[in-house]
Amino acid sequence: MDTAELRKARDTTLAAHVDAENRNDVDAVIATFKHPRYELVPVGEIFDGDLPSIAVFEFDGADLMCERVYYDAGAFAALAGD
Repeated sequence: MDTAELRKARDTTLAAHVDAENRNDVDAVIATFKHPRYELVPVGEIFDGDLPSIAVFEFDGADLMCERVYYDAGAFAALAGD
């Protein structure tokens, strides 16, 4: 698979992954992974508004292997009511 084909395959997988997350379709989210793995990494910064986050996606070739999520743990606790 050349670089352009690999990029297209990854973009297609990410589009399906994000769409499934936005629809809260857990089964469809999990189906986008070759082997599901999430890493949640709180960053400890303060933000005003909706919970901001950054997702870093790791691939093995065209296969989605990991989503690493960085977010503000304090803001998450406040939204969750903790």
